[in-house]
Amino acid sequence: MRLGADTSGTNFDNEIEFAEQTDADGVMAAGFRIFNHGASNEYLGIHAITTTDLGGIDIHRDTGNVGIGTTSPQSKLAVNGTITAKEIKVESGWSDFVFDETYALASLDEVESFIHENKHLPDIPSAKQVEQQGLEVSEMLAKQMQKIEELTLYLIELKKGNEALKAKNTELEKRLAKLEAGE
Repeated sequence: MRLGADTSGTNFDNEIEFAEQTDADGVMAAGFRIFNHGASNEYLGIHAITTTDLGGIDIHRDTGNVGIGTTSPQSKLAVNGTITAKEIKVESGWSDFVFDETYALASLDEVESFIHENKHLPDIPSAKQVEQQGLEVSEMLAKQMQKIEELTLYLIELKKGNEALKAKNTELEKRLAKLEAGE
């Protein structure tokens, strides 16, 4: 364990090292380091150290941003890598406005025309937009729910139309049966 000013050549202003292993020259090969860094100690770093430094967690004091695998987080949590979680809670607006009486549900012909012209669904970003700008998960969940609710309304319309056609077909079959029976 080492406390105090940096002597390892890493330019960290103050650091605490816990070394599990050191190499032949006494340089930490495995362990972790907690340190202040930056021109005015603007961030606190916690890094696991191995022979190939994997990076760690950097907490920026001026913004409160936390970086994992990055020393320059641009949001409250920036992760340079894959995140695995059992659950993520997103608190955002939702799409129940689709069921409002004043909601203007596009006709399926309008949706088909939009898809033909734009190659993606209305109100959903294109693949190119997502590639260039990324994707806001909460916004996309709400838009996907909007599309699910719209599909539900289309299915209800189709069911009503189908039931009307069945009734009409039943009526026509009865009339045909009467005609064939000579009545």
